[in-house]
Amino acid sequence: MKLASATFLVLLSPALLAASADPLPVGAGLRARFDEKGVWRLEGEKGVFLVRCGLRVWSKARFVHQSAARAVDEPADGPTGRTFHGILRVGKRLIRYWQTATPTPKGLLIQYAVHGPDLLDDEEIAAGFDLPLDTFRNASCTVGAADPVILPAAKAPSPRLIEQAAGRLAVRRNGLTLALQRRPSGRIIVQDGREWQDPYFHVLLYAGPAVGDPPGVRSIAFHLQIGEPPAGPILAAVAPGKGMVPCHATHETEVHFWAPCENPFRGDVAVTAAVTAPSGQPFETRGFYTRDFAQSVERGVESLRPDGHGRWRLRITPREPGVHRYVVKVTTPAGEAAAKPISFQATPSPAPGFLLPPSKQSRYLETADGRPVFLIGHNYCWPAAKAPVGATEAALARMARSGINATRLWLCSWGLGIEGTRPDQYRLGGAWRLDRILEAARKHGVYVQLCLDNFTDLSAQAKAATHPYLARNGGPCRKPEEFFTSPRAKAQYQRRLSYLAARYAPLASVLAWELCSEVDYAMPDRRDPALLAWTRDAVAHLKRRDPYRHPVTLSLGVGSHWRELWEIDGLHLAQAHAYLHRPAQARSRAELDGAALLVRETDRLASSGKPMLIAEFGFLGTSDLNPLNDADKTGIHLHNALWASAMAGCAGTAMHWWWDSYLARRDLYYHYAAIARFFRGEALPDADWRPFRDKGDGPIRVLGLRGRTGALVWIQHRDNRWHRRLVESGKPTPLPSAVIDLAGFAPGRYRIEWWDTYAGQPITHRLQPTADGKLPLRVPRGHPDVACKVRRIAQ
Repeated sequence: MKLASATFLVLLSPALLAASADPLPVGAGLRARFDEKGVWRLEGEKGVFLVRCGLRVWSKARFVHQSAARAVDEPADGPTGRTFHGILRVGKRLIRYWQTATPTPKGLLIQYAVHGPDLLDDEEIAAGFDLPLDTFRNASCTVGAADPVILPAAKAPSPRLIEQAAGRLAVRRNGLTLALQRRPSGRIIVQDGREWQDPYFHVLLYAGPAVGDPPGVRSIAFHLQIGEPPAGPILAAVAPGKGMVPCHATHETEVHFWAPCENPFRGDVAVTAAVTAPSGQPFETRGFYTRDFAQSVERGVESLRPDGHGRWRLRITPREPGVHRYVVKVTTPAGEAAAKPISFQATPSPAPGFLLPPSKQSRYLETADGRPVFLIGHNYCWPAAKAPVGATEAALARMARSGINATRLWLCSWGLGIEGTRPDQYRLGGAWRLDRILEAARKHGVYVQLCLDNFTDLSAQAKAATHPYLARNGGPCRKPEEFFTSPRAKAQYQRRLSYLAARYAPLASVLAWELCSEVDYAMPDRRDPALLAWTRDAVAHLKRRDPYRHPVTLSLGVGSHWRELWEIDGLHLAQAHAYLHRPAQARSRAELDGAALLVRETDRLASSGKPMLIAEFGFLGTSDLNPLNDADKTGIHLHNALWASAMAGCAGTAMHWWWDSYLARRDLYYHYAAIARFFRGEALPDADWRPFRDKGDGPIRVLGLRGRTGALVWIQHRDNRWHRRLVESGKPTPLPSAVIDLAGFAPGRYRIEWWDTYAGQPITHRLQPTADGKLPLRVPRGHPDVACKVRRIAQ
């Protein structure tokens, strides 16, 4: 497939447009008349000014005009104008096109997209229109900054009158001005049709490669207006989203406008909405450039076909019920244009909405009303290669059925990558996929932590050919580590953050922004102060760009801790990665236990005073070669990790790494279902609760969280650690009769409820009063481990 694109602005002088059947008014008494294929002409009271306006395709010896197309859909009028969809036959191949015509206050915006999956380099596509000789002979024609050329009264010796790469064209004759601007700049040809016995001057606007077009697409657009072009943007149409949406769902608006723009991702054009919530709270959300796709799946392999031309959208997600009002604005260095105020109604919703940094305690993320949320989940970092989005949607549904409410997804070059291989170029097909994944996650109640970078993409030599920050690919960096220090690289990176925040921050299913996975591996010096400065800059930029206040985090390499990093203001979640080596490579006794390893990692994170998460956990190996995963058929290490991380005081369960080759393959989701049932409806520990654990190396392990009026406890026989069960071939060892004495409770009556941690069901309970703050916990016999809830009963 080949790619090229252009966008154009045509501006006319007073008294120029009239119509054929079913015309569109374009101001000043002028009309544009279209046929069912989208070919149009411009007429006024004094006659016809533009004719045969449409697409032209040259392929070897063939020439095809849009008038020869077959209409796929009937023309349709909507809030963004009139749309057309047709197919051009070029030899034996079919080329599909889409067209939108949008009236503006003084003109008409025309946008095209052309798609041919096997579009060839030598095939030229242009948007063209013809100027009648009788009107435009002796007219002055200026292209770009060049001197004007007079369109000849008599046939020119050479038909090619003008050929130049430019972004602007103007034709002037007897007080009439026809001005044209295009984005991006490209080849413009003006020629004398009399060479071919055609009484017109031909104006051709050729499409070349443009940012934002997928392979096989060329995009063309222009705006038609009378007079000289304005300096600032022209707002053509704003198509609001639904007039009524539930809280935490998204109201999405489409904005059509003209503004010169070589790259829609560089920030030269800003589309914003100034929003006022029902409470009077103002906030601003930013728009993003995108395009739609049609999905097809054949033999389990997904392919996407572009569907329509590129467009700008913005998203507003209400967080309180009532009427929300907003004003859309388009801003460029040359000026701004604002639309009339728009409003929509937000209705109450039972959905929990956005997760936020904690405000009332420091252990869990929380909802906007201050309710803490315990995260239960595992990694799902990249879908299988070429797997359809539906496979990820099915995986999310499976998670939700098992009580999982969180997962972690990477934006990486070999998975769901959005950043292209050149600076400021994004893969809109990947962005479209992520839209659907995050919407499916919202539907199923699963929060998704978006990991925006990883050390492999940033540092590995094998990725140098696709690293958009390296000089060899047009970027500013001579070496990969300059990504963290180069001012130009930081600016490029922050433009990507701006795009991601504009597109995905309004989605309530986003759990957090993870700036980079194992970021310290990306630098020769893993404690380089430049990493701290880079992190502070990124955190500050997201704070400016994300009005929904998603938590921000990153992660370090396995076993790595950096206190200065976690002390950065604006990092809300402290993370660790913990992997279990094979016994011969184990570096500590804790690695032969699993639960002990997670407790150790949690203790090292605790000094941050922030919510903690073991973001990666599992047996070291690969998806193809992992003997310990093969040996642990029932998930012994997984079970212990879930309960140990929960009771050690983490914000969520340890997130297992092997989501496909282990969890799904072994169908180990019942472990998640069990712990989810334990926590369902449970009031999470308050700010005054503290972790506690047994001291010593006895046969019984005790981990828990305790406050003045309650406790959550996990009690395990240490013989059930993974090493003894898998390597030493030990059988499950049940807990003996034991009494665990807890103290420090407020006087009163308490309900002590024991849970089967495998079935996720209560075993038994009893009521116990205390006057001196001490409660004896009588451990049920016969289980490898059990969990306990202790709550004071209201008098």
